[in-house]
Amino acid sequence: EQNESTNFAIVRTLSLIGIVVLLLRELFQFILSPRVYLKSPINWFEVTLIFLAIYLVVQQNQNGNNNDPHLRILRAVTILFAAYEFLQLIGTLPYLSISTYMVIFKKVAATYLKSLLLYSILLISFALSFCALFGGKIESGNSNSTKSAEEEGGSNEDEDAFNSFSYPGIAIIKTIVMLTGEFDASALSLDRNPSYSIIFLIFVFLITIVLLNLLG
Repeated sequence: EQNESTNFAIVRTLSLIGIVVLLLRELFQFILSPRVYLKSPINWFEVTLIFLAIYLVVQQNQNGNNNDPHLRILRAVTILFAAYEFLQLIGTLPYLSISTYMVIFKKVAATYLKSLLLYSILLISFALSFCALFGGKIESGNSNSTKSAEEEGGSNEDEDAFNSFSYPGIAIIKTIVMLTGEFDASALSLDRNPSYSIIFLIFVFLITIVLLNLLG
């Protein structure tokens, strides 16, 4: 059904046109100046994008609607690569100060990432602290409730594991999300011990208030 739909055919046609245009562009650049072309990281990025796009188109034509998780990841990465390439091309336009805005965007993004990398020590330490306080293996409950949850197309166990800092990796992701102020204090069981509330309030003050305003 997906391969026969009109919208999918339009997207696939536009994708093929984009691949051909990028391929011709890279070939002309390589022919004009091979040494300079090979030394530029952005050119290697564009070659990677072209190969990923061609690979996904071939896989789609061979397998149709393929739900392979690896292909899903490649599709997501290719979309992000294509978006970045589009921004690169738009940023070269000499209209409406677009190129100036792109330069500002890159500088702000680089500065933010450098600052966040420096203060990541605090984020990781709070994440591990929350994992030590609230973490632990989530009990799966009885088999009937687990079976019914799977039949409904999802499980509350995964959501509980994310909200309760069950594992260090999930705890770090959850803490980064909490950096933006998106946290549910009611799911943290702060009533277990007054020390839990104190550590959580320290996080709210240092990270959500001080660090977020500093980075802003």
